[in-house]
Amino acid sequence: MAKIEQKTAKVLLQEQMSVTIGGKAYKTSQPTIATLVMASEKISQLPVTELNKDDILTEALAIAPQCREIAEIIAVFILGAKAVRSQENGLKAKFCKFLHLPYKSEFRTITDELYYNATPSQLNKALAELIMAMEIGDFFGLTTTLLSINLTREKMKKATASGR
Repeated sequence: MAKIEQKTAKVLLQEQMSVTIGGKAYKTSQPTIATLVMASEKISQLPVTELNKDDILTEALAIAPQCREIAEIIAVFILGAKAVRSQENGLKAKFCKFLHLPYKSEFRTITDELYYNATPSQLNKALAELIMAMEIGDFFGLTTTLLSINLTREKMKKATASGR
């Protein structure tokens, strides 16, 4: 585990973080709002269910086929939204699709590597590390501040409109 000073230096110097999953090291992208939004989109695709604590094994196995998104979420954090979008919708992808040629982006390659080779424990640990590195606290603080400004602005409009 890196010391807090080392982690802080990496963030300030904007060094790439590395996460090891299944014995393979992946360099991660710098956190961006677009990456958080794309990861959030993937998270929203996970099955919404309440697991029965008395039969957790059966419940977990029942939703397991729908959980490929876990590997996709981690791949988004590794590559970043900009790289994923450009690979999935870029010229090479469109050209291959037009000519009916097989095309597999780095995003799909990493997703498959994680999905087929990593254990649930490795994915859980990696996802926790990546979420910590994505500056979600700062993102939350930013959005909270902006929402507060919006609420204040709305209250001022209502007060002005009612003649107060």
